[in-house]
Amino acid sequence: MSSPDEYVNSYDVEFDKANSKKAQLIIFNVITFLASLSIFGLCIWIRFDLDFREWVYEIDWFAYWYCMYVILLGMVLVLATSGGQIAAIMYDSVGTLTLCQILFVCCMLFELTGCVVILVYGVEESHVLTEQLKDVFKTLIYRINYDPRAMRILRIIQEYVGCCGANGSEDYSDAMKPVPWECRDPVKGGEYPYGCAQQLAWWLEPWSATMAAFCLLLLVVHVIQIVFTSQLKTSLRVLLQSEEYHYPEEDNRYGEDDRRYQSEKYLKNGNYRYQSDSDAYND
Repeated sequence: MSSPDEYVNSYDVEFDKANSKKAQLIIFNVITFLASLSIFGLCIWIRFDLDFREWVYEIDWFAYWYCMYVILLGMVLVLATSGGQIAAIMYDSVGTLTLCQILFVCCMLFELTGCVVILVYGVEESHVLTEQLKDVFKTLIYRINYDPRAMRILRIIQEYVGCCGANGSEDYSDAMKPVPWECRDPVKGGEYPYGCAQQLAWWLEPWSATMAAFCLLLLVVHVIQIVFTSQLKTSLRVLLQSEEYHYPEEDNRYGEDDRRYQSEKYLKNGNYRYQSDSDAYND
């Protein structure tokens, strides 16, 4: 037969475990909240940066923004889920914790997808990105005779990024066009050795690498959060069952702080039957 002290001690142990998991989950949720807020801010800055926004519209290349939108939506979901789980922890809401677990899985899908697409369309080593940019810049070169906006944006990008044509100055020669002065280094005077397809991809790489790294970090943290949430839910259920079984509301007339006395009463004579008030006080 279990003694009253064993029941009280087991309750205290489970209570301490639950509090420990709560503290750990709150820390992880604060980390995910701040990390997702940082990436959300980066995405907003990329989307509304005046120079880059002009380039995107003028060269008619929106692929990078589309990839970034996946990460942006994922970060919004992470922000909402992290805040919701902190509230669920404070109120011991098992149902809300379960919902947060499901939402974290959705966050992981967004982050994994966003990480993949931003690396495909945002790093120099991506063959898909460089080939797409080559087509974009070659089209601009062939438009410069009748479209002054094409010539203008080519000059801006070439001077800003430090590149020439799609693959190099030979793109202008192949199109029977003069090589613009913006293809030359203003200090050294020589032509830039790289085309804009490669240089622009390299220019985008720090943004892409930062977003991809944070997505991978959040993926790992979400796995930990899901595991810890399951453990917390188990502890909360044990505590709830323990309180309902050992300290029912209708038999709580002796006060909230007299739990040990309640346990002794239930364990009297090796069973869990109610005792009369007179028997309880005679003990």
